[in-house]
This record gives sequence, C-alpha cells and structure tokens, in this order.
Amino acid sequence: MRSVFLHSISGMLLGSALLVAATAGAVGDLLLPAHSMKSSSLNVGALELGELCRALEQDARGGSVANPVDRANEIKLAFAEARAALLEERLRR
Repeated sequence: MRSVFLHSISGMLLGSALLVAATAGAVGDLLLPAHSMKSSSLNVGALELGELCRALEQDARGGSVANPVDRANEIKLAFAEARAALLEERLRR
C-alpha cells in the first residue's frame, strides 16, 4: 500500500494535475487530485498531507480557493516530507 502511495501521488504531483489547475485558477479541476491525494495520504498515515488536501478539496467544492498556487506548493512540500518519512521507514525494515 505504501509503495503504491509513493508512486501514485508522486505521479499525480509530477504529472502536475494539481499545480496546473492551481496555476490556471481552474477550481473545479482541483477536486479530483485533491480528493485522491487526501484519501491516499490518510490511508498511509500522512495526516498533515491528508488534511491539506481535505481543506483544498472542501474549498474547491465550495467554488472558491484562496491562494491556489501557494496551497498546491504547500501540498507538494508536505508530500515530499511524507515520502521521505515513508522511505526512511522502509529502510529501517
């Protein structure tokens, strides 16, 4: 499960779905990546990342997202931190 998380979320971020939508101000296009990232993050215990994605998803559902690019970058940073922690955990096994 954690291996899938590392690759699917990374692909989504690196594929830039979230960042492209944020940059374009396409609030509706933030929903799917934010929702998917929220669910995956919470499933592996990346709670901070999951909460950031939950908040972004909720705002996008409401039709207004303040500072979308900043928030996408914050999610990108939180993903990098969660990924590093999961990789470190994997190495300790």
